[in-house]
Amino acid sequence: MSKEDDLKRYHAAAHGVQTGIAVGMQFDKTIADPKHLRTGIDMSKSDIHALATLLIRKGVFTEERILQATCR
Repeated sequence: MSKEDDLKRYHAAAHGVQTGIAVGMQFDKTIADPKHLRTGIDMSKSDIHALATLLIRKGVFTEERILQATCR
C-alpha cells in the first residue's frame, strides 16, 4: 500500500468513529453530547496504540514496560 492509501484508510476510520457516535446519539441522547463528535481523543488513542505496537515489534521495549509506565 502507498502512503496515500494509508492516509485514506486512516481518515475513513476517523470518519467512521464520528459517524458511529452521531448514530448512537440519535438513539440515546444520554450517551454523548455534540462535543463528542470531535474524534481527536479517540484517534489519538489509536495513534498511540499503533506507535506502541510498532515499537514493541521492533524490540525497542516490551508491553510490560509500557504498562508499568502507563500505570504510574
